[in-house]
Amino acid sequence: MNRRWTDTGDAHEQRGLKHRGETDVRVVPIPPELVKILREHIAEFGVGEDGRIFRSERGGVVASTAYTEVRQEARMLALTPAQVSSPLVRRPYDLRHGTATTLIIGLLTVGTLHKMID
Repeated sequence: MNRRWTDTGDAHEQRGLKHRGETDVRVVPIPPELVKILREHIAEFGVGEDGRIFRSERGGVVASTAYTEVRQEARMLALTPAQVSSPLVRRPYDLRHGTATTLIIGLLTVGTLHKMID
C-alpha cells in the first residue's frame, strides 16, 4: 500500500473488508492441493499475532514490493517467454478476472460467482 492512499498516512491500514461489517469474513474457496500446502506452511511456521499466514521477517505486514518480486519471479517460471512478454497476468488483479472468467465459462452462474468474489 502507499502512504498517499491511507487515511492515516501509514504504509498499511488496519481495516476490515470493504463494504462489510467490522467482524465479517470472506469465505474463499481454494483447491484441496492449496489447503494441504497452507496447512503444512502453518504447521512449520505458525501464524502471526494478528492471524496472518504470511508476514515479514520481523512479524509485520509483508511489503507490497516483496509480493511484486515473488509474483514476477513466479510468472517467469510458470509462463512461456511469449506469455511473459504479453499482458497475461501482469498484475495480481488479472488473476481474479481470469479466474472469474474461467468459472463463468464452465462452472458457475454470474450470481454465484459474484457472491464468491465480492
